[in-house]
Amino acid sequence: MSLGNNIKKYRHDLGYTQEELAGILCITSQAVSKWESGSGLPDVTQIVPLAQALNVSTDALFGFNTEIYDVNFAEEVEQKANTLRDSGEQSQGALNAVQYLDQQCEENIFNYGIMTSFVQAVGHMSRYVNPNNS
Repeated sequence: MSLGNNIKKYRHDLGYTQEELAGILCITSQAVSKWESGSGLPDVTQIVPLAQALNVSTDALFGFNTEIYDVNFAEEVEQKANTLRDSGEQSQGALNAVQYLDQQCEENIFNYGIMTSFVQAVGHMSRYVNPNNS
């Protein structure tokens, strides 16, 4: 869904007219109309006030909703990565965990919990890298 469609949806969910939303943001109703039709975009300084006026997060405003970021799934992925890391020889386990998390990041590009686990695993793996053997 586009930004304009999201603005319109959340505005309708609150029962606001374009004029009412414009009044809250101290802008013209024509600006809101342009955003919703896709013929214009809000100024970057309007994004946070717009999200607040629509009672949504900026992620939701841009279409990155919580369904994309499944916290429970991220925890399951982290547990599996930890199991891989802790199995066998330390350096190989660390490498296996990083490879698994790298794959999960590619498959779940908007899941920031998985991305955070990946970054942490890379940091852990770096303890086993010998820069003299590059």
